[in-house]
Amino acid sequence: MEKKDDFYEEKDDLDLVNLFFTIVRRWKTITLIAIPIFIIGVFFAVTRPTLYQAEMKMMVSGKSFNLGTPENTELSANHKLATTYSEIAKSKSILNSVIRKYDLEISIKELQDNITIVPISDTELLHFTFKNRDAVLAATVLNEIGNEVTTKIREIMNFQNIKIIESAEVPKESLPKKRMLVLVISLVFSITIGTVVAFIIEFFFSNLRKVKDIENILGISMLGALPESNLSLEDGSKNTVNYKMNEAFRVIRTKLYFKNDKKTARTMIITSSIPGEGKSTIALNYAESIAITGKKVLLIDCNIRKSNLRESFDISFDKGLETILLERGEVKNLILKNIRKNLDILPTKSMNFNVTDINLGDYIKILLNELKHEYNTIILDTSSLIIASDAAILSEHCDGIIYVVGYDQVSKRELEFGKAILDDAKANMYGFIVNGVEGNLSSCINYGYYNNYSFYKDSQTGVKEELVKEQQYSKGIKGIIEKIKREYKKQLYFGKMVKKW
Repeated sequence: MEKKDDFYEEKDDLDLVNLFFTIVRRWKTITLIAIPIFIIGVFFAVTRPTLYQAEMKMMVSGKSFNLGTPENTELSANHKLATTYSEIAKSKSILNSVIRKYDLEISIKELQDNITIVPISDTELLHFTFKNRDAVLAATVLNEIGNEVTTKIREIMNFQNIKIIESAEVPKESLPKKRMLVLVISLVFSITIGTVVAFIIEFFFSNLRKVKDIENILGISMLGALPESNLSLEDGSKNTVNYKMNEAFRVIRTKLYFKNDKKTARTMIITSSIPGEGKSTIALNYAESIAITGKKVLLIDCNIRKSNLRESFDISFDKGLETILLERGEVKNLILKNIRKNLDILPTKSMNFNVTDINLGDYIKILLNELKHEYNTIILDTSSLIIASDAAILSEHCDGIIYVVGYDQVSKRELEFGKAILDDAKANMYGFIVNGVEGNLSSCINYGYYNNYSFYKDSQTGVKEELVKEQQYSKGIKGIIEKIKREYKKQLYFGKMVKKW
């Protein structure tokens, strides 16, 4: 059955406002590309040579070159005659003879390019022109070409009624250099090329960077934004970036507190559109931020397909959540106690089997209800929605979902894909977190009231030098090439997942 609305079909109308802001956002790229091109144009305009144009007229009686006549046969004949005489005049034999006679330091190709022959409308005349830097040489060469042409035509076509009506004279004035025109064309061309390249980059790097765009797609508000950092809350508050992370998670924690109607035990899911958006790291850090307040927290690693939390801890275990779901094991024996103060973790081992069918059962609901009696907050770290719909399935048994959006990592289509899955499940979404913002967070947020918070003003203060170098390298040519490759592979993978879904 054919779908009426293809989910992944592009249906956006052209938005001139978005085009304008794309140019504004990419003005540096446009400038960097336009300036070298314009400089080349300036150099070309300044170095344009002084050229003189000699002119000569030749009459061929009995043949009409009236290009304005309506008769097709006569028009075709005129075109053929004009082409014939032009080819004869530019033939190698004639031009070689001229070059040898005057010992010209010019190639046949250059000579051909500077000669033009056109019929004069409503007459029996041909108009010859020749351009050269030497005015005397221009007239001399053109007259010699005229003599050679008349001789050649009389010889090969047995046509005697041909003669030069107006010989070429030495031109007194040079041709206009049109430097201003060249500069204008160079400026327009350079800006056009820069803009085209900017839109090409925008096409490849079509990932979301503005909170307003994310809000329009998800239909929920932002809980907070996090700077680009690989640090954990347990790394110590002396580090400036880590301190900003602590402050950011406090804001997120406060917002989520007021979104909770029960003010008691609750379960929440943390998910994202695609892998690599920092979902698992945020789940861990948010769990730690709640545990710091003295509440009992359980972090459940529900990403059975590819567990990430295990890499965050130097621990070993044989069984985890997968054992409980498959064998109905005792959950208390599998929970890792006090990984952090007031923080327990229910780990999982990466296994390749259909986890979705297991989550559809009622046992996961029974398990969560049992755990609610022991913990104030239960956080579920699930697979990305492009990998599996586990978050949507588990949302039936949880209070809400936190959606992680990687800054400049996820595209509009991928975010719409994840939103559609959660909408089908009628999931309750608390809000979204923008993760990995480069530079000043306010440039991403674009909301004035965030500037009132000091940690949003200087979010990147104290970043380690190696992180700065990494950012600079990522913005270089090699970084752009690698990003295009990753984006291309991601789009191929995304297309396959959409069709499968």
